[in-house]
Amino acid sequence: MIWWAVQPGRAREERSQIADLSEQAPWLQNLHWRLDGLRLAADFDIVAEDESFPLSIYFPEYFPQTPPIVRPREKIRLSEHQYGSGGELCLEWRADNWHQDVTGAMMIESAYRLLSGERETDTEQVPSAHRETMGQKLRSSHLRVLLSPSAKEAFLAVEEGKPLSAAVSEHNYGSAWIVYPIRIGVKDAPDWAEQPLLTKGMREQEAHVLRLPRGTTLPRKLTMESILSLCSELGVEEWFEEAAEEFWPFVFLIDDSEILLITILGDERNVYKYATLEISDEGGRLPAEYDALADKRVAIVGCGSVGSKVAVSLARSGVRSFLLVDPDVVLPGNMVRNELDLRAVGTHKSNALEHKLLEISANCEVMVKPLLLGGQESSGYTTSVLNEMSECSLLIDATANPNVFNLCAAVGCSHRTPLIWGLVRISELPDSDSAKSRTAVSVIPGQSGHG
Repeated sequence: MIWWAVQPGRAREERSQIADLSEQAPWLQNLHWRLDGLRLAADFDIVAEDESFPLSIYFPEYFPQTPPIVRPREKIRLSEHQYGSGGELCLEWRADNWHQDVTGAMMIESAYRLLSGERETDTEQVPSAHRETMGQKLRSSHLRVLLSPSAKEAFLAVEEGKPLSAAVSEHNYGSAWIVYPIRIGVKDAPDWAEQPLLTKGMREQEAHVLRLPRGTTLPRKLTMESILSLCSELGVEEWFEEAAEEFWPFVFLIDDSEILLITILGDERNVYKYATLEISDEGGRLPAEYDALADKRVAIVGCGSVGSKVAVSLARSGVRSFLLVDPDVVLPGNMVRNELDLRAVGTHKSNALEHKLLEISANCEVMVKPLLLGGQESSGYTTSVLNEMSECSLLIDATANPNVFNLCAAVGCSHRTPLIWGLVRISELPDSDSAKSRTAVSVIPGQSGHG
């Protein structure tokens, strides 16, 4: 959208106000308007404390819904309140507090206050309103370590100056390498240990820990040389050299202010820092009454489009014990409805769904039975699965098969176990474009029957 063509009155007002400011403010000089592609832009100089700063203001495509951009004309860093070298200045009006009454002239005045305020020696530091979310802080880091409250406490309790062995679990997901500490101390007699959030698809790796003596801080610039120099002062240079020789080593360095995980990679032995993400179970999003679900066991017969979604929803709601019954195999065509993804193609639906549930909660206990219930199977195998179903708190039939329903109902009525039966059917009818039916029936022994 070319905003200045759609709103010519606002464009004239912007130019007029900046021209008036140029006439009134001696610090605003050399104003020149131009088009940057289809963006309206102006070049100008701000003079502050006998120093001239060449800047430009750009009115973006969605102005006045979004703020103008003010940045240096050269790739230089002018301010602590700037998005990198040559990047835009972080001014008093930004995307988070912008409103359409703010003008380009007001943005230029804000830039002057920022640049002049930072250079006045007898004034206080320019106040900052910059607040980064966790996502903003982490988006430039592809190496991340998760730190639970228990792990943080254990790291801070490590004896000063004494290197220790440790272990981490690691996996790659969504363009990030995620590390989770699982042990401090030797494997057979650890000082601390914790189960990782994820148990499937993780690689367990050995790691190293060093707690610096109090008052000793990590080097501001982390390089092999700076860390070796520090370790030499502490008498542990040989320990760090040996750790750094490993393929993709994990080294935790702890001082009074942070718990830092680093690795050393490449022939040049470059040091890479992991961004630390502290996690906690506090502030859970499930109501307290859902806690009772952790003691329930649910049998789900049919792990297709309905059963897979029901299982995942129950796991997210707090159910931690499942019996999955389905002999079918995942095919590419299942992707349109099933909760599983392409990684599951070629595997049994019940096994793939087990993996999915363990990705949601590592504490899930899942029993898989790839049985064709009601089909051509041995009577002994069928009976053993029905016996397992009888020990469940809830039965869910998601097969849309009447024979399977009758077997599930028999178990439910015999053991007074509630049964939920559901299906989704889409079929073409002669007199309509399509018909969609959704059916859900509950069978509660002693209260309802099959209608």
